[in-house]
Amino acid sequence: MTNPRTDLKSLVVYAITIPLALLIGYLLANQSLQDITLIGVVLLLLCAPLAIHFHYPLMLVAWNMGAVVFFLPGRMYLWMVAILLSFGMSFSHRILDKRIRFLWVPEITRPLIFLAVVALVTAQLRGGFGFRFMGGEAAGSRRYVELMVGILGFFALSALHISPEQRRRYLGLFYLGGLGGAIAVLFGHLPDFMNFIFLFIPPQTVAPEGGGVFIAFRPLTWPAIAVMSYVLARHGLRGVIAPLNGRRFLVVVASILVVIFSGSRLGFVVVVMILSLLYWFEGLVRSRLTPFVLLACVLAAALIAPFAHRLPLSMQRTLAILPIEVDPMARATAEGSSEWRREIWRVTIPEIPKYLLLGKGYAISREDLSYMMDASFGEGRRVEDRSATIAGDFHNGPLSVIIPFGIWGVLGFVWFLIAGYRVLRRNYLFGGLDLAKVNTFLLVSYLVATISFVFVMGSLQTGMVAFTGIIGLSVALNGGVARPPAPQPALPPRKPGPPGPRPSHRLPARSTPPNP
Repeated sequence: MTNPRTDLKSLVVYAITIPLALLIGYLLANQSLQDITLIGVVLLLLCAPLAIHFHYPLMLVAWNMGAVVFFLPGRMYLWMVAILLSFGMSFSHRILDKRIRFLWVPEITRPLIFLAVVALVTAQLRGGFGFRFMGGEAAGSRRYVELMVGILGFFALSALHISPEQRRRYLGLFYLGGLGGAIAVLFGHLPDFMNFIFLFIPPQTVAPEGGGVFIAFRPLTWPAIAVMSYVLARHGLRGVIAPLNGRRFLVVVASILVVIFSGSRLGFVVVVMILSLLYWFEGLVRSRLTPFVLLACVLAAALIAPFAHRLPLSMQRTLAILPIEVDPMARATAEGSSEWRREIWRVTIPEIPKYLLLGKGYAISREDLSYMMDASFGEGRRVEDRSATIAGDFHNGPLSVIIPFGIWGVLGFVWFLIAGYRVLRRNYLFGGLDLAKVNTFLLVSYLVATISFVFVMGSLQTGMVAFTGIIGLSVALNGGVARPPAPQPALPPRKPGPPGPRPSHRLPARSTPPNP
C-alpha cells in the first residue's frame, strides 16, 4: 500500500532535480564563465540547508584555507563569505530565540568598534568606499570589505561556546583547513578536466628564468605550518618531544623541513618563534631537556653550515637569513626582495605627516590611476616602489595602519592588540586544565603574529582576520574570558565556649574479677 504524501514528495523532488541536472549538464558542456557562475549559484542554493546547519564548522574550515569564490564580485575569499554567512545565521538564531546569547567580551568589542568607526569615517572623508560596480569613480573597496569582515569574524566566532565534546573536532577544522592551499602545487600536473579546481585555489605565478625554482613549492609553507600548529595546539611542545610520542615528533619535524624546502624566509622565522616561545611558556627552559636541546641545535648548525651550498636552491633561499655560505643566486634573490621592501618604506615614510591626522584611506581615485600611468611617475625610482602609497601595498604592518587611517587608526589598533593579549593571557593563566595546552598555543601564536606584523611584514586589511581568529577561537573554547578564582572568605574566629568536662585518665573498672 502506497503513501500519497510520500509519493507527492518524491514527485516534487524528481520534478526539480531532473531538469536541474539536465541544465547543469548542458552548462558544463559549454564551460563558459557565465555558465560556471550560474552553476555555482545553483549549487549554493542546493547547499542552503547544509549551510544553515553547518555554518559554524564551514567558517572554521574556510578560515585558513585561502580559497576564493571566483564568481562573486571582486573574487571574494571563501573565509569572507563564510564569516558573513555564519554571522548572519547566528544573528538570525539570536533574534528568533532569546535564550541564545553571544559571548560578550567588552574588552575586545570596544576597540574593534572604534577601529571600524575610524575606517568608515576615513572612507567617507576620502572619496567613498570605491565600489566601482555601484557606479563610483574610485576603486579600492576590496580592502575595506576585507577589514570589516575581518573585524566581524570575531563576533562570528564568539557567537558559540564550543562544548568539550566538539573542541578536538573544531580545532582540527580551524587549523587543518589550511591544507587546502597545498592544492596550488598541483597546477600544471592535473588533467585538463580538473583545472576548474584552480578557480577556487588560485596557483601562484611562477616567474621565468629560474624564479620558479624558488616559488614552485611556496604554497606548501602555510599548509605545513597549519599541520604543525594543530599538533602543538592539541598536545603542546612537551607532548611532542616526549620520548613515547614519536609520531607527533616526526610530524612536527617533517612540517619544519617542508617550510625550509618551500623557500619562505617568513615561514621559517614564524616556525622558529613559535617553537621558542612555546618552549618558554611551557616551562621547559628549567627542565632537564634544555642541555640536550641546545646540543641538538649546535649539532644541526654544525652539520648544515658546511654543506648549505649543496642543498636545493629553495632551501638555500630560506637559510639565506643566516650568516652561512649559500648559492649566490639564492642570496641575490633573498637580498633583492628585502631591498625592494626597504625601498618601498623609504618612499612611504616621508609621507606619514601628510596622513597623520586624516588617513589616506583605501580608495584609489581616477587622478591616482592617471598619475601612476604618467611617464614621469617613476623618475628616479621604480614605478612599483612609488605606487605603494597609492595602492596601499606597503609590506609593513605599522605603515599599513598609519597611512590609511592616521593616528586614530594606530590608537585603535594598539588598543585592540593590548586588549587581545590581556584576554589570551587570562585564559592562559586561569583557563581549565583541559584547555591549558591550546590556551598556551593560542597565546604564543598571537605573540608571533604581533611580532611578525610589527617587525617583519604585515598588512592591516588582510592580517586583521588572523588576529580576530586567534582571539575569537580562544573566547569560544573557554566560553568567554577566564577570571581568577574568587578568594575564599576568611572564617570568623571562634569564641571560646565554656570549659567542657575534663577527660578521665583512669582505667575503667573491670566487671568481672581476673582469672586466678
